[in-house]
Amino acid sequence: LKAKYLAVFTTLFLLSAPTQDALAAIAPNSRNVANYYSQHLQPKYQQINGPCWAFAGIATLETFLHKNGLLKESLSEKHLLSWANQSHKSYGWHVPISRGGSSIITKGYLMSGAGPVSSRMCPYTTSNDTYSAQMSSCKPQYWIRGIKDIEPDINSIKQAVSEYGAVAIAYQSSRNLNHSVSVIGWDDDTKEWIVK
Repeated sequence: LKAKYLAVFTTLFLLSAPTQDALAAIAPNSRNVANYYSQHLQPKYQQINGPCWAFAGIATLETFLHKNGLLKESLSEKHLLSWANQSHKSYGWHVPISRGGSSIITKGYLMSGAGPVSSRMCPYTTSNDTYSAQMSSCKPQYWIRGIKDIEPDINSIKQAVSEYGAVAIAYQSSRNLNHSVSVIGWDDDTKEWIVK
């Protein structure tokens, strides 16, 4: 997908310190990015409004891991969404799947060591599951050692995409609606981001 360069009100990218033998970065222009993703990382569909923040965070992490030769299988958005919707009788975020969230929740999930887990272990559904003992038994696939916020300007986003492969951003799409996507490249000729 493409979206015009926009004023981003918050940005972050997720990382687990880059490996010394990281794969060479692809040039993040429109043709190279489109070809790369069609071959390596398939799109996912959230199917309902609300969970875009989880999809953006997980997609950004998957891109980073794949770029560094570390991604073994698709990661679970559902596990993050369920973790964020803990029972009202317990501590937690209490965010239903159909209500928007934020990158702060993704940071809490990853830095707590709760995830990420394989999507095979916790496949995506649009049901409003809360976190359960069964989900707590899912073993995280990676230990995320750091999360870095970046400046909300075009050059900072481009630099982070070049270095890490993707940037999760949130932007205001209308007066009362925000949306999150994973930026995976750009096209300077058309002044567009390429997003996943």
